[in-house]
Amino acid sequence: MIAAAITVLVVYVLGTPMLGTWQNYSIAIVVLLLTSLAVGFFISLVSENDTQAVQFSMLLLLASIFFSGFFLDLRLMWTPMKAFSYILPATYGISIMHDVMLRGLPLPLQYIGGLALIGIILFIADWIILRRMMQTR
Repeated sequence: MIAAAITVLVVYVLGTPMLGTWQNYSIAIVVLLLTSLAVGFFISLVSENDTQAVQFSMLLLLASIFFSGFFLDLRLMWTPMKAFSYILPATYGISIMHDVMLRGLPLPLQYIGGLALIGIILFIADWIILRRMMQTR
């Protein structure tokens, strides 16, 4: 609901162009939200307390801002930093939104696939970690 409200505000109030199809946009948002949930679950499972979870979240936020292409174009980054940027879901989300919303291109399958792969791997890791935690208690 929040993603829909933000989309309405961005497109209709701020006037950001929506050159792609709403179907492609919706698919991208769903995959991005599911991957973000997997990241959040992972952070909550590996954290020992609330303070540590907040610190991990802030580190991820800073990494996403500086290394995902949001602040600086990925083409201008040093090659090892480019490799690091592709483990961040925000990198894929930004590229997908640029292509779908601003350029009107079809869904970039390599980015949707990469984002979905990160989400699937993290959901499997979440399930394994949660299962181990439940067995030890």
